[in-house]
Amino acid sequence: MNIRLLFRVCCCSLIFFIFFFCYILISCTGNPSATDVIEITKVNHFITFDDRARGITATASTLPAVVISHETHSSASIQCKTCHHKQYNDERIKTCSFCHKGTMGAEMYHTFCINCHTVKHKGPVTCNQCHKEKSSRLNEYNEIKKIYKKTFAFTENHHSIHSKENIQCIQCHHNTKNNTKPESCSNCHAGHSKMVVLHNFCKDCHKKQGISISCEQCHKGTQTNNIIKYETIILEKTGHRLPPIKFNHKAHIESYNTECIDCHHIGSLQKCSSCHTKKDNKEIINLRSAFHQQCHECHRRSKGPLGCLRCHYEKVL
Repeated sequence: MNIRLLFRVCCCSLIFFIFFFCYILISCTGNPSATDVIEITKVNHFITFDDRARGITATASTLPAVVISHETHSSASIQCKTCHHKQYNDERIKTCSFCHKGTMGAEMYHTFCINCHTVKHKGPVTCNQCHKEKSSRLNEYNEIKKIYKKTFAFTENHHSIHSKENIQCIQCHHNTKNNTKPESCSNCHAGHSKMVVLHNFCKDCHKKQGISISCEQCHKGTQTNNIIKYETIILEKTGHRLPPIKFNHKAHIESYNTECIDCHHIGSLQKCSSCHTKKDNKEIINLRSAFHQQCHECHRRSKGPLGCLRCHYEKVL
């Protein structure tokens, strides 16, 4: 018995010293812990149908999620309860957007964080200082960027046209202060964010002015025309017995403000089936699930069709 007990004590001591050694090693190397640098969950993430019924509206923000460092705030003597408040938070919820949702949540974030940074004269206070597109995400847009790169450029001529229509600088360059040089869109918006802003912002304004909208009006070039000329695309069958889906490609681009990257999410314009096959392949879901997940989630946000026969329908002769 004594030998068995001695063996257990030795094992426990060995495990303790191993953990202690690892702790000292990590502390000395200065590497951040897994909980130090975190990505803030976006304010639209937890919005439900009940929330929408109560009047909570989602933001139209396209900026990347904010990433913060716990250590940086701790070093600045910011206490945990300053952000993770305990009053009315009995369950100690640490994800702010679980309660602070949509436009009101975004207003709370900006007021709370920016005011603190301003008072302390330390910390970021502008969009591009907090909302930074990851380099890995920027690379995903390369193929699409190559295709459209030479098809459109906002020139002095375009700028002159907008000036003659009494479009104020602040309407587009919304962060520009009085008597200062207008900032470029790229200062805050990059990658997906830039594409969405330029399309949605410009197209929405043109719609209000009664200007017809088509891809060819802004994007001119053989490569572009070869892509957008397909008004309707028949989505390939995934093994189901329902009629194939007739996907209105042009309407999604011109009328519904859908970006290429929203569907072609890895930056490639290859068919969905080039990655998503009839069966799951490790972490890549099957084609039918990919279609349903991608389309349904978008339609739930935009009030698009959700019923089976509203998408799968026979051609009317």
